[in-house]
Amino acid sequence: MYLCGLREMKFKTSYEVETCQSMKDAVGEWITTQRFPLFGTATYRHPHHIRVEKAHRDASHFTRLLSRKVLGKHTVDRQGKYLTTMMFVEQGKDRNNTHIHFFIKGYTLKHTKGIIYNANRIWKSKIDNALDVMILDEREAERRTYTMKEQLALDDEIISPKACFLPHLIP
Repeated sequence: MYLCGLREMKFKTSYEVETCQSMKDAVGEWITTQRFPLFGTATYRHPHHIRVEKAHRDASHFTRLLSRKVLGKHTVDRQGKYLTTMMFVEQGKDRNNTHIHFFIKGYTLKHTKGIIYNANRIWKSKIDNALDVMILDEREAERRTYTMKEQLALDDEIISPKACFLPHLIP
């Protein structure tokens, strides 16, 4: 038996530990195949006051606003096309530091530059209690499995599905 995160202080079975680890590895391998050029971290001014539900809503809102700025509002609103994004909401090791990690890419080099230029501006101006966004080159950062490090139990909700857009998976 292993001790889980501080959230519920429950014991995990070896099956749950192994399953969580294989899930982390699988997500990391899949992210590698997607070749995301950028990795970002969005933080809050008072992260201990931010609920996970708010962070998931903020992730979705941020994805939409950034996509509209970089791709254009007609592309997003009329065609339903967003920047390719994978968003992860984390609470920190002690569950008191809510923040968002994301992988993102545009369709052209101009889009990638637009992401780098606009991400922090949009996060700070449009999200309540926002502190900043730090964007890194994923090839240097190598954060493929970093986003799943807090997958401590099978029922932890790390991935923010309403904030993710993967165009090649849509029929």
